[in-house]
Amino acid sequence: MAVREGLFLAKFYHFPVSILETSSPSVISSLSNSVTIHGNVSFIVNDIKALIFYVGICKCQASSVQEDSLAHRLASIAFSSVQEWLWLDTSPSLSFSVV
Repeated sequence: MAVREGLFLAKFYHFPVSILETSSPSVISSLSNSVTIHGNVSFIVNDIKALIFYVGICKCQASSVQEDSLAHRLASIAFSSVQEWLWLDTSPSLSFSVV
């Protein structure tokens, strides 16, 4: 769901994105596999595949949770914030060490 929502945001705000990265190898496998997926999850996978084409993603890759720790920290800051931010041209100055 996070991949799908991220791609929807990229489409809506016309963000240039060329690489899709997730900490879920099963998501990458589902997207790379040409086997037809059945059931409720097929709608989500089909949405993601269509958004990948629309946004212009040229590479899908899996990363470890440790490699993805910066994104997790930014997400936790965003969810705990009482202010609303919309970063269109510049992002806030945040510095994190990735271990």
